[in-house]
Amino acid sequence: MFGRFNMLKTGSPWNDVRVRRAVNFAINRADLVQYATNGNGVVIPALVPGLQDPTLAPYPFDPGRARELLRSPDTPRHWPSP
Repeated sequence: MFGRFNMLKTGSPWNDVRVRRAVNFAINRADLVQYATNGNGVVIPALVPGLQDPTLAPYPFDPGRARELLRSPDTPRHWPSP
């Protein structure tokens, strides 16, 4: 499962790396894999299996860190912060 966001659009919140990192920290990948694949999948750090760098790890589930990034004073305000 993956999504694509329009980072080319002027003013897009996805242009800010903190927003992208916050979304990564906000996703509970273990639960997503468990429920979306009925427990028949694994979390990998890359979009395409087999192309991942073995030194990389998936972002940990850390909603507190996600909130912290989104509440940063200079993070774009395109939606309300949690």
